[in-house]
Amino acid sequence: MLYATFATGYKGPAFNVFYNMDDDDIAPIDAEESDSFEVGYKFASENLFGSLVYYMTEIDDFQANDFDASDGTTVTGFTNGGDVETEGVELDLLWQATENWMISFGAAVSEAEATTGDELPFAPDSKYSVGTEYVFPMDSGANWILNASYVYTDEKLSGNIGQDGSSNPEVLFPDYDILNASITYAAPDDSYRVALIGKNLTDESYATTYSGDGFRYQIPRDADRYFGVNFKYNF
Repeated sequence: MLYATFATGYKGPAFNVFYNMDDDDIAPIDAEESDSFEVGYKFASENLFGSLVYYMTEIDDFQANDFDASDGTTVTGFTNGGDVETEGVELDLLWQATENWMISFGAAVSEAEATTGDELPFAPDSKYSVGTEYVFPMDSGANWILNASYVYTDEKLSGNIGQDGSSNPEVLFPDYDILNASITYAAPDDSYRVALIGKNLTDESYATTYSGDGFRYQIPRDADRYFGVNFKYNF
């Protein structure tokens, strides 16, 4: 099935409010407007489903965070970052290899930058994932389910438009890989499930946000290896 969509967006004007505002900070932030276009193709067979999508978005007067640490204290304000454009391609595949074995794959390649040529923050150029699940049926009607997934995220900026990795290395985050796995016991009729899960098995350390001062990083829970037990009961 081939499809195409077009949409427009609008984000209203805004104002900065912080403790040390001066006269230059009281002016309103202009409204943000966007146009988005997407075209894609979806297909399905007896054991294979997939989709391929191309998208493009143009944003006028992009509303962006603006980190100011000029007086030794980081203050996060709001500003119009100019016009920006994002475009990319996404591919998703789901293959039922056998009755009990399923494999999934996803990939995204994108480019997001301002009209000045600066890259947008929090927009890695590529990301892809591979997952698999195998079900071991038992004579009792219960199932053992093995699941594993791998996710790769390319390097990305964490900072306001105009910063780059060469002049401000703190805002350039390196690429990272995440490997997860689980083993699940599913009772007959799936009345309940008990799963032993392992997250970030290779103990890959990474950050998602940097807001200045050389140490203000946001570290997600999954940036450390951990294990847990999940219980689900169906009434």
